[in-house]
Amino acid sequence: MKASIQEAPTTAKYADEYAEVHAEATVYSRETLTEARRVAKLAEASPDVREEIVASLRARIESGSYHISAESIAERIMQRALESRMR
Repeated sequence: MKASIQEAPTTAKYADEYAEVHAEATVYSRETLTEARRVAKLAEASPDVREEIVASLRARIESGSYHISAESIAERIMQRALESRMR
């Protein structure tokens, strides 16, 4: 099938867009992919919640022995805000 003169600009336009999109493709080495798989397996194997820490905090809260100052909370919020701005 022959392309008509009217079809040529459209075909060229799509070819340019295709080339532009695929020019940004990232190539990963075998070592990088192997490391990514290893890290993913470790993450899957670890628990989402550290049960012992949660149990300890829950017990302290329920017994009334867990106290934290509003000042400490405010300092931590400010620290994290500053750290995120530096990134």
